[in-house]
Amino acid sequence: MEGIHRREAAEAEPRRKRARVDDVGGGGAVAAAEEGDRLSDLPDDLLEGILALLGSRQAVQTSVLSRRWRHLWRGVRSVDIDLREFRARGNARFDSDGMEDFADAILSPALLGSGPELDSFRLHLDEDGVATNFQFQRWIRRALRRCPASVDIHYRVRTSIDWPPAVTLIPAAATSHIKTLRLFGLRPTVFLGPNEFPVLEDLHIERCFYGFSTITSSTLKNLAVISPIDRDCVRELVLIAPSLTSLHLDHPYGRAHGLRVISARSLASVLDASISMVDTDPANERNRPPNLAKFDFLVSVSDLLGRLTGVRNLELTGLTATVYNSEKFPVFPLLKALLLNDCAMGNKIILKQAPNLEQLRLHNMPQVLKKTWFG
Repeated sequence: MEGIHRREAAEAEPRRKRARVDDVGGGGAVAAAEEGDRLSDLPDDLLEGILALLGSRQAVQTSVLSRRWRHLWRGVRSVDIDLREFRARGNARFDSDGMEDFADAILSPALLGSGPELDSFRLHLDEDGVATNFQFQRWIRRALRRCPASVDIHYRVRTSIDWPPAVTLIPAAATSHIKTLRLFGLRPTVFLGPNEFPVLEDLHIERCFYGFSTITSSTLKNLAVISPIDRDCVRELVLIAPSLTSLHLDHPYGRAHGLRVISARSLASVLDASISMVDTDPANERNRPPNLAKFDFLVSVSDLLGRLTGVRNLELTGLTATVYNSEKFPVFPLLKALLLNDCAMGNKIILKQAPNLEQLRLHNMPQVLKKTWFG
């Protein structure tokens, strides 16, 4: 009984403050904190992982919580700078000066020697919020010196743009660490080859104008090329990627433009493919018949499809009669699932060329073609 009374008396006493050990900056003791602050008791690597999920601005803001948190953000293996976080509430304008000061500080050369190598670097900009191309080139260059494994650079345009800002990924020693590269709204002036990106696995390029004509990689597994800008001239993108398993192409084309993707080798390693073709010409009599530019683009699509001999899941959008009438439509011996969206194709073609098809979905098909499928 005496032991029970002693325990009850102890529980009735007010909670005492207790001291903790500060591992930051040499391991000195810090002021005591409330016992309920269990989060601060976690080791640095776990706290840094949590801060990496917040974004760089919020991670830095945690430095005011206590001396325990003052320098934790410096060890975060992720830099995420997003201009949208510098928009005042209820205001359409950005605090561009504040964002520039923040980016200069967090990517200061003084931190390069003390900061760890990065797992990821993400930069989201807006043409209305960045004064000069030189500024974000400097931020990219400084971030790459910390050898990020993942790089995501998004430049949002608010006007019709024909010549997006250039971006150069240097030095080569830094790009050799990149496994994931995502570029949006830029003009990359880089070579996408095995010497520049020897470990690249995931590549996503959207609304970009190309400074290269070849993608060569023995390590590339996932590739997405979305809505390329080609300045009204037919261009070719040569693809050599023997380890590719996922391919996503979304290409506008017309009588004066169209980026053709050419593969000099088989793409039998591709298991999942999505190919979308969008005719940008007005639907009138003058533009209806395909000219040489359109024909060449559509023939290149047919040739590319013929190299996907190992594909299991295939999505096709905007496939026209010109594609499969220009050459013999390819055989897909391993195809299991097929989605046709806004395609002018009858069932006789697919059912003969995909003998192992198990799942078929039809979206936005002309009524006359639906009858050929379902009678």
